[in-house]
Amino acid sequence: MHHNTSNNSSKRNFDKESLFLRALCGKNAPRSTIKGIGDDGVVLSKPLARHDKTNSTCPNAFATFAKVIDSAREFVIANDGFCEGIHFKREWLSLEQIAKKAMLVNISDIVAMNARPKYALASILLPPLSPRETLQIAHSLREVAQDFGIAFIGGDTMSGDRLEFHITVFGTPQGKLLFRKGLQKGDLLFCTGRVGESLKSLQALSRGQKINKNSKRFSRFVAPILRADFIKSCARFLHCGLDISDGVYAELNRLSAINHLGFCLAKKSSMAKRAGSVKSSDKRSDKRGNKGGNKCSGKRWQAQKPLKSSKVLPRVLQKSAYLSGEEYEMLFSISPKDKLALLRKAKQTRTPLCFIGTARTKITHFTPKIWH
Repeated sequence: MHHNTSNNSSKRNFDKESLFLRALCGKNAPRSTIKGIGDDGVVLSKPLARHDKTNSTCPNAFATFAKVIDSAREFVIANDGFCEGIHFKREWLSLEQIAKKAMLVNISDIVAMNARPKYALASILLPPLSPRETLQIAHSLREVAQDFGIAFIGGDTMSGDRLEFHITVFGTPQGKLLFRKGLQKGDLLFCTGRVGESLKSLQALSRGQKINKNSKRFSRFVAPILRADFIKSCARFLHCGLDISDGVYAELNRLSAINHLGFCLAKKSSMAKRAGSVKSSDKRSDKRGNKGGNKCSGKRWQAQKPLKSSKVLPRVLQKSAYLSGEEYEMLFSISPKDKLALLRKAKQTRTPLCFIGTARTKITHFTPKIWH
C-alpha cells in the first residue's frame, strides 16, 4: 500500500532518501566505494577484498567474500524494503505474490545499473503465520531468485505484528555500469513500457476490487517486468538511468538535482507497443513542451513514425501516469545520434518505449506524489 501523504505539504514534499543518505554517509566515502551512494545501488571495488585476504585471524573470510564478488573488478550492492502497511496490504495479495514482488523490486535496483544479480541476503519480519504459510513465502522468494540465477547466502527472521522484507542483493557488472549522473544537455529521455498501470491497480484495489491469480489487469502491480536484456544490450550508449519506483516526476527531479539540468517534456507521449515496429525511413516532427506548456528552443526531436498499433497518451492522462509509483520500468537518456540504435535494440528485445522529453539547461521541478 502506498502511504497517503499530502502532496500540498511543503515540509514533506522533499526527497527524504537523498537527505537521509547525505547525512548518514557524510562527505567522505570509503576508498573502496567507486560510485553509487544515492544511486540504485553502490559500487565497491575489489581492493577491499584483497585487504581482507591478509586477515589471518579469519582465514575463510576472503574465500567467502571472493565467492560473492566472483572474478569482477567491482561489484554492486543494493538494499530495499517492502513492508506491509506501506507498500502493500495483506488482503490485496497472496503470500506468494507478496514475496515475489518483494524479491523483484530488490532485483530491479541491480538491473537498473546494468549489473547481473548473483547473491542475496534476506531479513524478514514475520507476523503470526503457520509453518505452511512461512514456507510459501520462502519458496516464492527462492523461485524468483532462481529465475534470475541468484543464490541466497543468509539472512535473519524476526517476529512482529506485520510482514516486512529487507533484502540485500549483490551483483556484478555486465558491461558499462549505468548511474543517475551522466545526463547531458540535449539528451533524449525515454522510459520503457507504459507507466501508469500501477496507480490504476492501486486505485482499483482501494475501491475494494480483488486480484485474480492470473489477472492481466493487475500484472504490473503484482509482478513488475524487469528489462535486464534491454539495458544490457544498449548500456554502452545510455548516458544515465534509474528504475521508476516513485513515479516519473519524482525520478526527473532526482536526475535534475544530480545533473544540474532540467527537462522539456513532450506535450504528448507516443506509446508504441513495440518500439521496433518503426521504419527508419519514416520520420515526423514531435513538438516538445515543458511543464508550463512553453515551447523549447532549438531543433525539434525527429521521432520515428509509429505504426497503427501505437497509442498517444493525452496530457491529462500523462500527468496521472507520471505520478504512478512502483512501476519499476527504466527511465534513461541517450544522445540524439543514438536514437536509431536504441530503436533497433528495443526491437531485438521486444521492449516498448515511451519518449518523455529532452534535457535542457533551465532547471525544472515537478510536483511528485509522495507515496511513502
